[in-house]
Amino acid sequence: MKTTLLKLKYFLIASIVILTMSCSAEDGEDGINGLDGAPGIQGEQGLAGQDGADGQDGTDGQDGQDGVDGEDGQDGQDGADGNANVNVYTFDISNVSGTTYGQNIPELTLSVIEDDVVLGYVKRNNNWFQLPAIGHFLPFSISADMTPGFYILDFVDLADGSNFTITAGELDFLKVAVIESNSNTTSKNGHPDFSKMTYFEAMDYLGLEY
Repeated sequence: MKTTLLKLKYFLIASIVILTMSCSAEDGEDGINGLDGAPGIQGEQGLAGQDGADGQDGTDGQDGQDGVDGEDGQDGQDGADGNANVNVYTFDISNVSGTTYGQNIPELTLSVIEDDVVLGYVKRNNNWFQLPAIGHFLPFSISADMTPGFYILDFVDLADGSNFTITAGELDFLKVAVIESNSNTTSKNGHPDFSKMTYFEAMDYLGLEY
């Protein structure tokens, strides 16, 4: 009797195992993904938030203190008054050669020749000679003449008074000073006798540079 029950028990267990194994199915293949759905309608924009309160303005800084004004500088010394009625024209004549030479001076007008004082000087070997230059200090004399627009030099042989031919380099400079007539010197007689003055004395009198 016990043997029969035990066999029946094993039979039931075996039947259950077989039944379980026969009922286990293999996994099926994954299905195809479905299409994405259409996007939904965008929702309404929310209400704007309330602006924040303005911040408080900062306090202005304090103005700086003005600097102390500097002291006024000392006035400069007034310059010496110039001689407004004297005009000087200086020319390089170191290349002049021949028996005569005419220097063009447009300011030498007829009224200047007739009314004003015109002084002429030549420089030779660092010495200035008033024109006309006649004397033993030159191997020749120089006479001077004026026509409107020109100051003319003629070279004369001291020995016989004939024309003298100079070569370039024998003379250096020609200086012509024109002293204009004015209310104080209405004529040429209102000035001292410049023929008795040396070149330097005349320049000092007129307040001109040497």
